[in-house]
Amino acid sequence: MLFDWWVHNADRTLSEKGGNPNLLWDQKNSRLAVIDHNQAFDPDFDSLQFAQTHVFNGSLLNIIDDLVERDVYRNRLADAIVEFNSACDNVPPEWWWEDDGVPANFNRDAASETLNRFTDDIFWRIA
Repeated sequence: MLFDWWVHNADRTLSEKGGNPNLLWDQKNSRLAVIDHNQAFDPDFDSLQFAQTHVFNGSLLNIIDDLVERDVYRNRLADAIVEFNSACDNVPPEWWWEDDGVPANFNRDAASETLNRFTDDIFWRIA
């Protein structure tokens, strides 16, 4: 859940009425496989709706409210963000296009700004 919070991906929902968790069970390794990140960096991300509808909606508060856990995750995100520019620089050229001649809707600067929010205390609050 923290990863989806970090990248503003609200497309992993589940409720009593259904949803779209975008999770698969990896039977061989007995663990969840998280799929489908195409809604990441949503400019219309609604943090309250996210907190209410995410398939793991109880998990975020456990991290945010625990200063030790928050620090662990802050360090993990700091390690991951170091790779952002390199990852963008090494994306296969065809990934920058949705269809023939239609560029992908990805703003590298906006994505970087979204990811770097973890350094601000407001990132660690659900508003």
